[in-house]
Amino acid sequence: MQKRSESAHGGLAAIGRRKAARPISPRKPMHLIFRSSRARGPWSLVRSRNRIRELSFLTARRSSVRIQRLAVLDRHLHLVVRAGSREHMQKFLRVLPQVVMFAVTGARKGNPRGRFWDALVFSRVMDFRPVARDSWRNILRAPPDLFARIRHPGG
Repeated sequence: MQKRSESAHGGLAAIGRRKAARPISPRKPMHLIFRSSRARGPWSLVRSRNRIRELSFLTARRSSVRIQRLAVLDRHLHLVVRAGSREHMQKFLRVLPQVVMFAVTGARKGNPRGRFWDALVFSRVMDFRPVARDSWRNILRAPPDLFARIRHPGG
């Protein structure tokens, strides 16, 4: 049995395990992975890539979270974010999956489409230095056109 890092939380490995607080560091960035096996065909995340980027940026700004990297793949959404506090990160992680699901599936309150995300968002506290542009592409194993760096206004 593999020992889990204390800097990681969520994902498929967490299903059926004891509940624990998500490790969050205000000083270090966090790598977030949203995964959906239902994101195929008309619900593919890539089909709504521009809308997902726009909503991610808007949600981050409202939650006082800074997105440093964003990659929208077919069934995965990878982000590297930095939050000033636990409350800001919790707000971001509570709102973003719902907003993305609504944008992709067209579901609305009173018109559900079923469960979209496979599990809790996987997150891990990370050291940003190793995640330079080239190593980030290697982590994702994605073509360069699926890679985007978010530029914030005034920054």
